[in-house]
Amino acid sequence: MPSRCQDRSKASTIGEADGAAAGLAALAAVDSTMPRYAAASAYLHEKAGDLPIAADPYAEAARTAPTLAERHHLTLQAARLRKLQPNQPFIYRSANFRAS
Repeated sequence: MPSRCQDRSKASTIGEADGAAAGLAALAAVDSTMPRYAAASAYLHEKAGDLPIAADPYAEAARTAPTLAERHHLTLQAARLRKLQPNQPFIYRSANFRAS
């Protein structure tokens, strides 16, 4: 029996093999509280061409990323997509971030 993380990975794989719409359909069956769910959702929405929709899950994934490198990468992805869609404000909030 596959784990819930394997289900999320399977949805991403389906998105690569059968297209973003199929991957998003598979992801809809996965628990949205799974780690990296938001990142998978953002990637599949971007692949589908839904740039305004993809920016928000990238920002959410950045807020919950367990490492600084992941947080940085995902923040850049959200900012890149929001730059393409200038009416989307980018707000980065993290419990682990402190402005000095």
